[in-house]
Amino acid sequence: NRIFLPAGKASFLWVNVDDIGKAIAAVLRDVAVHSHNAYTITGKEHFNFYEVARMLSDSLGRKINYESPNLLRFYRIKRKEGVKPAFIWVMMALHYLPRWQKPPAISDDFEKITGDEPQKLSDFVAVHKKLWQ
Repeated sequence: NRIFLPAGKASFLWVNVDDIGKAIAAVLRDVAVHSHNAYTITGKEHFNFYEVARMLSDSLGRKINYESPNLLRFYRIKRKEGVKPAFIWVMMALHYLPRWQKPPAISDDFEKITGDEPQKLSDFVAVHKKLWQ
């Protein structure tokens, strides 16, 4: 019932791994067309973790809290949970540093490759709702 990451109010792009797989499959079906190209696969929405917690709460019918600890507290708690230091450092870099960056750019590469819209985070939550109940 808690999201515990040192991201503050940083906004992140959300992309479904199924969409990444769909893009990879499309590239592999037509390698000649995609050869020597690089793509950035993103969703179309920026959300911070407060918004994600609210979305999960609304969908699941129970309170999901987002807590953004300072780095020392985050590190200590994750170590007590048995997380390896290298992975904790990766989590801190991925979630803490974006506080001082612009939100990442949204790409339309997924649509160009597949002809489809990327899945919305709210749809992902709805599809996987039973897993969290």
